[in-house]
Amino acid sequence: MNYNGLLHDFTAPPKIPPTSNTLYPQLLKTIVTHSVGITSFQELGYYYHTKCIGADGSDKSTARFNEEAKRYICSVLPNLQSTTVQYTAGGLMFKMNATNLQYVTASSFLFTVYAKYLKTSKQTFSCGSTVITPSLSRRHAKRQINYILGDNPKGMSYMVGYGEKYPQRIHHRGSSLPSLQQKSEPFGCGDAFQSYYYTSEQNPNILIGAVVGGPNHEDEFYDDRDNYAQSEPATYINAPLVGSLASLASTSGS
Repeated sequence: MNYNGLLHDFTAPPKIPPTSNTLYPQLLKTIVTHSVGITSFQELGYYYHTKCIGADGSDKSTARFNEEAKRYICSVLPNLQSTTVQYTAGGLMFKMNATNLQYVTASSFLFTVYAKYLKTSKQTFSCGSTVITPSLSRRHAKRQINYILGDNPKGMSYMVGYGEKYPQRIHHRGSSLPSLQQKSEPFGCGDAFQSYYYTSEQNPNILIGAVVGGPNHEDEFYDDRDNYAQSEPATYINAPLVGSLASLASTSGS
């Protein structure tokens, strides 16, 4: 999901399109055949698989992935009998204190992808008495994204530069050091630590758009660049968020 290799990432397409190009079905089957155990979503700590989202059920050899996808959705959605995922009091999906938003953005992306699959295939399914529709799947993703962007108990956006309140002391070298326009004299690493890292001053360079690790299990966030577990941004947090935002923007009127 983050740094454990390609096959741990979400490589399968949301739905194999009807096309003469056999690349995608072959890729999916190859992953399934040669990666025993790799398809499990162990990073989130739940027992389900994610590669299922690449199957449309027309091929019996991949039909089981549809069932695994449904189990994934039922495990993540809150307040169901099948829910195995922890949520904070403020409503944020929570896995661990260190860089928790990587799991939130990745899961939200999966929910937007699956919503598109359900809509395209004109399907619904049930988690107990709850009917899972494309709109319900999108709403769940939207709630998580809205939390990240400021709809949370602290009223803080965890995307730098977005909203009126966002992290000011992120754990990022380029953001925490002054630019040449601000300080033209050279300085060494020791000076940089003492003068910029170990201070309570706000970062001189705003890394607009970066999403940090996010709050803890009590919805608390400590804006301190030395608190890397919460204040460090990462591309693997931002990347799935971009996909989710694009999906939500394209379906905002539906």
